Amino acid sequence: FQDLKARDVIIGTAGVGSNSHTFPLGMNAVIGTRFKTIPGYSGGAQIRTTAMERGELHGSCGIFVSTLGAQFGQPLSEGKLNVVLQMGLTRHPKYKDVPNALELANDESGRQSLELLFAQLALGRPILAPPDVPKDRADFLSKAFEATMRDPQFLAEAERTNVETRWFDGPRMRDVMMKMESAPPSIKTRVKQILDQQS
Repeated sequence: FQDLKARDVIIGTAGVGSNSHTFPLGMNAVIGTRFKTIPGYSGGAQIRTTAMERGELHGSCGIFVSTLGAQFGQPLSEGKLNVVLQMGLTRHPKYKDVPNALELANDESGRQSLELLFAQLALGRPILAPPDVPKDRADFLSKAFEATMRDPQFLAEAERTNVETRWFDGPRMRDVMMKMESAPPSIKTRVKQILDQQS
């Protein structure tokens, strides 16, 4: 990780406004990394990793752990691709020895800013229903989803196909959204300044 602060690191991004673009800018502002973002590598993480293999880029940010496992298992196992920093509210169990950017913030304001920036990741790829769904039906759907995510046959198939099954329930997701909404105005302003950056 210290190399990210010691020299310029060229990062390919999907474009301005994408996590692959805004997350490096946030870490530059808060923890002193020296990411240089190059937009235009849209079309998924594979595009950026191919550019890394060609020597165009040094790295990529904002790749979900589920994507790493599904698309890059072999280069990870061979040491051709390394995860050097995590972005999220906690360390992921699969990468428990890799530092999380929140841990590296220089002060509490910086930590809270990164926390607000990364909070959307806790929502991951949400499954939603329309707001007018009757409560009993919404509860049934929620319980059915939870039962699926705990089903031994489903979990065995997910493991066989290397699909990530880490998930959060509705109350946890509501808590995350409420915490985002209630962040102090100074933190929201700082994150807005990060998001307003173009390079």
